[in-house]
Amino acid sequence: VHTVREPQSASNLEYLGVKQKNIIVSYDSAFFVKGSSRKDLVKKEGISKGDIAIAIRGDRSLKELKYLINSLSKFSQETGHQIYFIYTCYAHDKKLFNELSKHISLRSPAEYYNYDDVIELLRGFDLLITDRYHAAIFSMIAGTPVIAIDSITKKLGSLMEAIKYPLKTIQSDEIENNLYPQIKRVVNERDELSDFVSARVHEARKNVSYSIMSLKDFM
Repeated sequence: VHTVREPQSASNLEYLGVKQKNIIVSYDSAFFVKGSSRKDLVKKEGISKGDIAIAIRGDRSLKELKYLINSLSKFSQETGHQIYFIYTCYAHDKKLFNELSKHISLRSPAEYYNYDDVIELLRGFDLLITDRYHAAIFSMIAGTPVIAIDSITKKLGSLMEAIKYPLKTIQSDEIENNLYPQIKRVVNERDELSDFVSARVHEARKNVSYSIMSLKDFM
């Protein structure tokens, strides 16, 4: 039996010869993570209404990072709100944060938080811009809308497609033209998108529970 996280992976397995009856499509179990008990984190970090967060991989090209910086700079100049860099990979994120900080004003959390604390932090932001799969999940658990930028693995785009997310996943060559319009849209539709992702988290948890029970059929 093979368990996969989205329909595209199931299709890939079928293409390789795996029978459909031996494939279980289930959401990632990270959807079961809940926020921490540290409810003071948003206040502690100085996060205000209107602030946004980014969680970006360190393997982006300089050209892609330039387009990202341009959109973030425009947001900061037009709104006066802060942009936070959320650490999700201890080995690479500090280096990327330092590089981006040369070009735009970024804030980073006071410490490297565990994933349950990250969820509490994300509750304070208007949106998260990310190309990281689990960062997107944690943001949805927090009820915070996501702007997804696909990575070379295509995992994040497949996730957003699976949950039928209203916003199109931005491809690497679309950052220049599509990122800032999506930021404006999410800011304007924040409440509706928050309700959407919260409902999808509930559905994902039910799906994972059902998939776990289905594994009994293979034992």
